[in-house]
Amino acid sequence: MSINAVKTKHKMSESQVGNSPFMKRVLVPFWVFRIVIMVIEIAVYALTIGALATLHTVGDDDEFKQAYKTAIAILAVVEVIILICLILDIVCIIKRSRRTLTPTFFFATNLSQTIIYVILFILSMLSARTAVSIILDTIVL
Repeated sequence: MSINAVKTKHKMSESQVGNSPFMKRVLVPFWVFRIVIMVIEIAVYALTIGALATLHTVGDDDEFKQAYKTAIAILAVVEVIILICLILDIVCIIKRSRRTLTPTFFFATNLSQTIIYVILFILSMLSARTAVSIILDTIVL
């Protein structure tokens, strides 16, 4: 074999996903776990928004209405943020299946998701009232 043939063969093996850190046996369990957690979170936030929507006629004073609108807005923003994280995971799965997942894109996606979840974790720790909520928030992070 010539030197060029060895270099070509080496380049071909480097570009194959099977020889990279993007192996399915590593990524799929993490993706499955994260997607299940995010779907559960989205459902819980949607149910909470729905439950709050039934309370909009309970209080007539301005302070209640302001607190009600604030709670709905916060829940909706957090739900959208989690939905964005879910979409990023789905994009990574699609790119991985098409063998176009680059280390740069994968790193940027995971970095942004980690930052988002750390911020949500800090905010939830500030409002944590029970040991159960602290344990659940820690598991989600």
